[in-house]
Amino acid sequence: MTAPPHCSDSVIATPANSGDLEKAVYAVQDGIKTIRVDRMRHKMTIDTLKGGRDPLDHYLRQAPDDNDPLWKQIKGRSFYYTAWTKYVKDSSAWTASEGQAFLIIIPPPHDYKPEGPIDKLLLALLGLLATGHSKEHTERLQEFMDKLGKSVRKSLGDRAKDMLSIAALMNLLDEHRSYATALVQTVNDKADSEGRAVKLINSHIEGNTEFYNSMGYHAVDRFWLGGDNPAWDEPPIPIDLMVREPESPATNEKIKHAI
Repeated sequence: MTAPPHCSDSVIATPANSGDLEKAVYAVQDGIKTIRVDRMRHKMTIDTLKGGRDPLDHYLRQAPDDNDPLWKQIKGRSFYYTAWTKYVKDSSAWTASEGQAFLIIIPPPHDYKPEGPIDKLLLALLGLLATGHSKEHTERLQEFMDKLGKSVRKSLGDRAKDMLSIAALMNLLDEHRSYATALVQTVNDKADSEGRAVKLINSHIEGNTEFYNSMGYHAVDRFWLGGDNPAWDEPPIPIDLMVREPESPATNEKIKHAI
């Protein structure tokens, strides 16, 4: 998950129309700019390819037996683009100020809508594009999925099935952390209105933790990747499972973050 960038401004995230969470408006304290949060549109999907990589992405992609020819780069970018297309279609992808930052929110499994023909086509394409990785890459991905599943079961149990999940947070302008604040506050508002907790994984501990703490998220468990992998010659990578519990809407009417 890309680290929200540092910024010295103070931001007051105030929903101007809290009844419509899909088009919430958040205002920066000094009044210079207004941050509008909307559902992502398909034409913005290509912009997500500009995002950087974090430690988890680095671990998964730096397998020594996974060479990176041009065809594989194209295939990887096609997978990424198709995945975001699916999230946009599902109304799970949100953007701040028309593409300055992006966020994916995943609903609980029982809230998913029935899949139509286009959904099935996109899923089939994703399955095809996901093949062809090296043995080491596949093993690292499986290591991550196994440890994440164990962490969720141990720390959250059955309640995880009723939680919202932030699956990605991406900033394209590094100097503006206010965009990340508006996006995450939108998720918080949605969760509070439904009485749900929210979970996320923080794979950029140094860069993300202070920001997520300021938004009400706190680590409930930590696991490590690469520690027992002889093919990984860098320090083990810590991954935090973070949770925010629901609050009453009145508590969130005006939230100030010292960024």
